[in-house]
Amino acid sequence: MSEDHAVRIAVAASGNQLSSTWRVWSDKNDVYLATRSLSSVFKTSLHASGLFRHAFVRIEDSDLHHGPGRDRAVSKWSRPAPQNPSGALLFQIIIPGAGLAPIPNHVPDKNTIMVSPFAIDDVGYISVSELTVDAAPKSIRFDQTEARVLDS
Repeated sequence: MSEDHAVRIAVAASGNQLSSTWRVWSDKNDVYLATRSLSSVFKTSLHASGLFRHAFVRIEDSDLHHGPGRDRAVSKWSRPAPQNPSGALLFQIIIPGAGLAPIPNHVPDKNTIMVSPFAIDDVGYISVSELTVDAAPKSIRFDQTEARVLDS
């Protein structure tokens, strides 16, 4: 996926209830994630080097919210090892059913993938995974959870 082919994902329920819209895009071999509303301020980077981080995009925002002279990253971690032969789960976005909020007159972007709603007591996961070439076109499983590939 390239930046001009970003994947946008949201959970929608009846009554115009919606989660935040998440955008996932790549630049060369690095993958980035952000809520669309905050993407100019804060994003998650999954670098091909194996260094992953949550960070402010601009030093000015980092100075304002994180403290002057500090690293823009507020959290850093390393790429996880593959969990099964199909690949590795790199990052998960957790969306509680209770977190869906009514957004009056909202018209989602036509390119946003709308995930089916789930019960208010349930939690949904949007997972960013690195898959082997053989696994990419198939449905895959991580532990007890079956996943489907939305884009590659």
